[in-house]
Amino acid sequence: MNNLVLSFTPKFTKLLTLVLRQENPQLEDTAVETIAKFCHDLQDLDLSKSFKVGDRSLYALAHGYRNLTKLNISGCTSFSDEGVEYLTKFCRKLKILNLCGCVKAATDCALQNGRQTLHALKMKTALTPSAVQALCDTFPALHTCSGRHSLVISGCLNLTSVHCACAVQSHRTLNNILHTAH
Repeated sequence: MNNLVLSFTPKFTKLLTLVLRQENPQLEDTAVETIAKFCHDLQDLDLSKSFKVGDRSLYALAHGYRNLTKLNISGCTSFSDEGVEYLTKFCRKLKILNLCGCVKAATDCALQNGRQTLHALKMKTALTPSAVQALCDTFPALHTCSGRHSLVISGCLNLTSVHCACAVQSHRTLNNILHTAH
């Protein structure tokens, strides 16, 4: 897979969507760096289950794809907080982000610090609702509401209290109606 990507990428520079989901992970950072170097128009990238992909890939994505709107890195566990933080800092047009199975790599610190400038990270924890809520607040185009799921957090049972801007606005509107009715 890695050699195939390295050979075809320079020939397909106008790709908009690229799915590299793998059952037997072979994709490495060098392939993702090559994609970032040649395919600047890419908007939708699926690297799910790419266990060998690490921080170098996330740094390359952050610099090569400022217009990236959909990224699936579910099941990718070789990157660190710093890589996720860097990615969220530069890929500001993300509308769909799949982090399923990234619990050890995408922690509170990475998601919350992605909203600010890059800082030396001090603590690592599992994802909490406040960190993912901070991500939703930073990227209003990410949705957790029914029918518009663009932030996929399925299987993350501790994140049931996370709501996108739509859900928060609906809740506020309902509260206003109830207060006005009294």
